[in-house]
Amino acid sequence: MRQVPDDYQGMLPWKLVFYDNSNVLVRTSMSGYTAINRDTEVSINVLQLMSDKKASSGKVNWNLQKDEEVSELLEEVPGFDVTITSEKVSAFISGVMSDYSINKTDYSDDSAQYYVNIYNAVSAELKKYDMVIMGFGDNYTFGTTDTSVAAGMADEYANMASAEAIRDYIEDGNSVLFTHDSSSYINTKDSSVSGKSWYWGYEFNKTLRAAVGLDRYGALREYYYDMSEDDDIPEALRERYKAYYDVLNDPDEYQYDTLTQPGAEGVTLAGREGLTKYTVVRYMRRHLMNLLADYEDRASEKVTISGETDFYFPVKNTLLASALYKPSGSTADLSSLAGNSLLGTYADYEVDSESGARLVATMVNEGQITNYPFKISDDELKTLTVANTHYQWLQPDMEIDRDGDGKNDIVVWYCLSDLDYDAKEQKYADDGSYDNIYNICPNDVVNNYYIYNMGNVTYSGAGHTEPAETAEKKLFINTMVAAYSAGVKAPGIDFKNDSGDSIDSVFVMYDSSNNIVLGGNESVNVKLEANDYNILSGMTGIRLEFFMAVTEGTAGAIEVSGITDTGAADYLLPISGDSIQLSVSGGGALLTCQTLTDDNSMDGYFKADYYLVQSDVTYDADISLDMLGLFSISGDEITDISEAASAGSVIVRATTIYDSGNKYTDSSISTLSVSVAELFDLK
Repeated sequence: MRQVPDDYQGMLPWKLVFYDNSNVLVRTSMSGYTAINRDTEVSINVLQLMSDKKASSGKVNWNLQKDEEVSELLEEVPGFDVTITSEKVSAFISGVMSDYSINKTDYSDDSAQYYVNIYNAVSAELKKYDMVIMGFGDNYTFGTTDTSVAAGMADEYANMASAEAIRDYIEDGNSVLFTHDSSSYINTKDSSVSGKSWYWGYEFNKTLRAAVGLDRYGALREYYYDMSEDDDIPEALRERYKAYYDVLNDPDEYQYDTLTQPGAEGVTLAGREGLTKYTVVRYMRRHLMNLLADYEDRASEKVTISGETDFYFPVKNTLLASALYKPSGSTADLSSLAGNSLLGTYADYEVDSESGARLVATMVNEGQITNYPFKISDDELKTLTVANTHYQWLQPDMEIDRDGDGKNDIVVWYCLSDLDYDAKEQKYADDGSYDNIYNICPNDVVNNYYIYNMGNVTYSGAGHTEPAETAEKKLFINTMVAAYSAGVKAPGIDFKNDSGDSIDSVFVMYDSSNNIVLGGNESVNVKLEANDYNILSGMTGIRLEFFMAVTEGTAGAIEVSGITDTGAADYLLPISGDSIQLSVSGGGALLTCQTLTDDNSMDGYFKADYYLVQSDVTYDADISLDMLGLFSISGDEITDISEAASAGSVIVRATTIYDSGNKYTDSSISTLSVSVAELFDLK
């Protein structure tokens, strides 16, 4: 059972299951959705990072901030006040560097520190947003490769450090929606290899692809290992590569498929990029054979192949090499490709996408994305016409199970399944048949995905061209709301009085005539309640740490993320379990205070001994008066109010631990001020 928080907005899916009392295997069920709309609104601050490269022939970035229809549709969404800021990646990075006073020329002798400072600045800036959208433009470039651009935007460190910051924004559980052509098949910027004077998707492929579920065979893991061993880069950066390699190589965090040779059991192939089959088709058509006509027109042609290195493809895929490349001077017979039903009669990218044809996306699964806040009609749900677009380049890892719940993390909602009727009508063969790369295998979730999500990450295939149909824009808004809802939020934490009301201060009543504190000299008693409404797999509990606000120079004083860096206090003293004790309210047993160790400090984030508590359970907290320093004490007896004491501030930091103890959410804090009130002498 889960309590719905008072400020919850959005949709709740539900399912009722009815069992036969005499045989529980006999059962029936029904499912549905309930929208919860409050009188208040949840504010969502969204950052859209647009590509720096506009594609050719009229294709432009879809600027969500300037789209009036999107704004009007967002106003119809109940319970949400959405603000979108849209800017190009280079402008965003340049603005961050300016705001945080990062000048490239200041780091001529320390490039690693330049990288780290950009990463830290971008990470801090991203915290201002509830959600990041990457894309809605063809050939997404992360920053720019134009060396004439000012402010060092062509510098690889600026682009890569920013992409790494977004990667960790994702890894921390924040909501990210990425779109068409954010990724690519390009893994080098060397034009002599790629055959292009520009590149796209490179930074994404080298930082983000695993975090969004597009690293089926562990290519990024291999890359990070190689970089961590590369003596030509600064040691500080190699350590960063090593740290993320350890994450990618942790079987509890990431799992990968194994690429084996068909018909040869146990033979593992080295090609690990996980390209979609249509990326390979496009490669054969446009890069290897340079055939721009139908296969039937060139069925008898043979192509001389002089060696693997003569053919440019940004991914040197040995699977392709073993299948297609022949020894120098020999020939590759392409006749077997003619009319191959696995490729489709019109398998070429030029025919199906560049013609400007709209496509049909069909529903694979039904859920929030298809129902809230806009109910897509039944007909549109089944066959939604979308603006001209095309397949993507990398296959998702459908086997990944990062949360360890025994279920696949990736859910595909829509797939590209056909050209729309008007486009098909012009391309039927003489016998009336028609095959294309989509309808030969409809709802192919590995190769034709159009919308999928993996926890707090959502992918949308829109962006090759700007959507014109209202239905597609409604589906996008549904996708955006679902992506936001999937983000991991910080838990809540409150000190409370006996009536259950939240409090931020409490008075200790002191009888100076008798030197006693009403209620006892040992401790002050309050109630404490944490709540977490995330739906997280592998949730182990809410971790509570206690600190006392102290002055500079106090022995043992430290700074703590989420407290001292927000101005809640300047210096803190960790409080041990001897000074604060928790028990379940109403006479429950004392909880065990866990000792802070290197193993459970989680990268040094946690700073104090802690209690693990559960959501929506009220606890009694006994806070030691001795620890607060409010009184002068001789032995065990109070002698007077301490001259140095005006009030003691106890701060609790709450953080939800999930993914079977491997991850933690952002934290929230609550502060309790404890003051002394002296009784009047009425004699």
